[in-house]
Amino acid sequence: MWTDTTRAQYARAQLTLPSDLTDGEWAVLEPFLPQPSHVGRPRKWRLRRIVEAILYLLRGGLPWRMLPPCFPPVSTVRRWFYLWRHRALRLSLLQQHTHRRQCLTIETTHRPLPEDHPPGNRSGQSDTS
Repeated sequence: MWTDTTRAQYARAQLTLPSDLTDGEWAVLEPFLPQPSHVGRPRKWRLRRIVEAILYLLRGGLPWRMLPPCFPPVSTVRRWFYLWRHRALRLSLLQQHTHRRQCLTIETTHRPLPEDHPPGNRSGQSDTS
């Protein structure tokens, strides 16, 4: 249920586009992306902007040709998208997200046993059946 607190927490009003990444979202995603190479030309476009362009297209279900001019060129965005798809970046992100979620679930659902039940006997029945 949306409350005033959750609406403020998840508000995207400060972003240029609703598909743009917040700094916190980018901090989670950035470690999975390739670091700049020490050889060759430096990158012309920041990876954050390329990821935001991909998210813009995916969120709207738009074809490549509908990418607005405020983003990197379509050929650049498409090349990175296909490269990451080929390298199964999506799979590694999903696995990492699943692992973090499982850890969070374990941490939040762990409850100590009541003191009247010993650790090996949760139902209160004797071990000899």
